[in-house]
Amino acid sequence: MKRTLKDLQFSKALFEPAQKVVDEKLNNDQFQAYLDHVGIKQADYDSASFSFNGEQLLRSHRWLAEYFQETTTIKDWLAHYSATSLGFASIALMSAPSTSQVLRLIERFLPLYMPAMEAHIEQKHAVTLRFVYTADFGETSAFFMELTLGVLNTIGREIIGDGAEWEIHFSHSLPSSGGADALSHRDYEALFGCKITFNSSFNGLIGNPESISMSAERVNIATYEKAVDWLSHEMQDRQARQSFAGKVKALLEQHANHNRYLSLEEIADEMSLTARTFSRKLLKENLQFKTLRNDVRFTRAKQLLRDTQKPLKQIAQSAGFQHGDVFSKAFKAQFGETPSQWRTNHRRER
Repeated sequence: MKRTLKDLQFSKALFEPAQKVVDEKLNNDQFQAYLDHVGIKQADYDSASFSFNGEQLLRSHRWLAEYFQETTTIKDWLAHYSATSLGFASIALMSAPSTSQVLRLIERFLPLYMPAMEAHIEQKHAVTLRFVYTADFGETSAFFMELTLGVLNTIGREIIGDGAEWEIHFSHSLPSSGGADALSHRDYEALFGCKITFNSSFNGLIGNPESISMSAERVNIATYEKAVDWLSHEMQDRQARQSFAGKVKALLEQHANHNRYLSLEEIADEMSLTARTFSRKLLKENLQFKTLRNDVRFTRAKQLLRDTQKPLKQIAQSAGFQHGDVFSKAFKAQFGETPSQWRTNHRRER
């Protein structure tokens, strides 16, 4: 289920360094026109606690793209970011006790800074950090993916050093924006300091565990724990402010990770609500419990089909279906192909 942009709140910490590009190129009248178009008041914009909602962020990017007439590339935006641009998240990442902890921090706290994305760790012969959108950013999706991975790449270089070896993958094609100043594939690799693959099957980073091990000199457990504690409180506050459907889905996903799929009555009870009140609150957001639960079940099924060799019967059970044939019929009705066909067409590159 894609989240609505208006419900997403983007920390100013993510976009603030890039705003220096705006400050450099817009005069006062142009800047006011920009704020009016995006729907932001000057006083709010100047506040340290200000956050963009997803619709404002999208309007901002589209207005700037039209104003600059595609003369500004991702290089211009990333030039203003540093290893400390994400505040407490940067501190936590740079003081973490191990590379695996760094990856888990990104997986856990990415939504604080880019709430339209999720990160998932996969560890086999290589370590892969896969990024997926949870909201539709349309034609700007490629830019925000490059911005997010670019910032994390900057922090990673600071943590591990220039000797770190990983690859960055983008599912989109090489961008052509920038006119005469458009970046070539070689320019991208020079900018990111690593191999870049466009038109990939996924968005993310991949590297061998040995080549991305971090120096123990940076480890500071006390600093790390304080930073993680702050991030945890921020995450809890963010979750408390999200939509009711978002809270329900988060609970469903939490239980699904342990192969448990709650009924409407069970999850309503867990949220201290009657089943009737629970259903009414979902209906106010034009959703039904069955829709949310099926979304979680099928997301789980697709992840297992793509990333494991488990037999279909076992995957069906892990997705909350008692019988394999029922799972197959429901899957085909949802996606237009059987689980076996979907697995063949979406098998993760090994």
